[in-house]
Amino acid sequence: MIRYLSLSEVADLLGLQTNTLKRYSHEGRLPPPDATIGTRRGWLEETIQEWHRHRPGAGARTDLDPDSERSIGQN
Repeated sequence: MIRYLSLSEVADLLGLQTNTLKRYSHEGRLPPPDATIGTRRGWLEETIQEWHRHRPGAGARTDLDPDSERSIGQN
């Protein structure tokens, strides 16, 4: 049987807040659901894991990069 993850299950899996994923979805940054039933969306765990491995900025802070022009302490 195929099991789809709800948005709250995706949030739990990734350690993110549900509201963060809602924002990602609104901004088009969340992968499209693998299944939609009415207004309910579902993702395969493989889809989410693949997206998470390649999602831009997954916690990276560019303001701490010493080579970045926007680094803290540089004018």
